[in-house]
Amino acid sequence: MIAHLVREYLESVEVLLSQGLMRNYVRRQSVTSSPKGRLLVAATMTRLSVRGIDFQVECERFERTDENPANQALKEALVWARTWSEAQQDPRAPPLRSAAGSV
Repeated sequence: MIAHLVREYLESVEVLLSQGLMRNYVRRQSVTSSPKGRLLVAATMTRLSVRGIDFQVECERFERTDENPANQALKEALVWARTWSEAQQDPRAPPLRSAAGSV
């Protein structure tokens, strides 16, 4: 039963990977001498200029990233499926614990 579920899951993940993982936009804020995105003039003036740092600016941008809870859950399930399939190969392996139980 579990072997069938693991096989179905792996086939679904293959289809998902061919279409691409889910990506979200994440706000990133940084202090840099080569700005990207929106310049935060007020923050630069209050935090950097008063300390005499004239060669850097504070900026904000939105990055697309695939680091999100849905993709992390997919990864954890893949790790579990790999561990499970390896345990099926070696009958002397100890029983598996759930990934949530080890956190």
